[in-house]
Amino acid sequence: MDADYFDGLVVATATPLAMLIVLFAAKLALKKGVPVQDSLSYAILVVTFIALPPTTTVSLNTFLCEELDTSDKEGEDKSYLVADYSIECDTARHTTFQIYAGCMIAIFPLGIPLLYLYLLLRKP
Repeated sequence: MDADYFDGLVVATATPLAMLIVLFAAKLALKKGVPVQDSLSYAILVVTFIALPPTTTVSLNTFLCEELDTSDKEGEDKSYLVADYSIECDTARHTTFQIYAGCMIAIFPLGIPLLYLYLLLRKP
């Protein structure tokens, strides 16, 4: 089976998300004051910092389509995903992955900066 852009989208977004869930669960499982808890907090920040640019790029590229002249008839041209011209836009599969990418945009490019803002503004 050949992998396409959507497979890369899922891997690029689900991998750091799974890592963050595991790190956060481990942090919650430990009692407060345990020295490892600070290391887990640091690891969460590192993962979010490293994951933010690629997850943002692949998520936003899911919405970038280009209409190509594929038909002699007016209005019957097809649009394709710019990141992978083998994927036709305006299909049920593309719409499904646009919804998925929208959720990942809420988590990564919106959620991570909001997390950083919360961490900066909270009172110790």
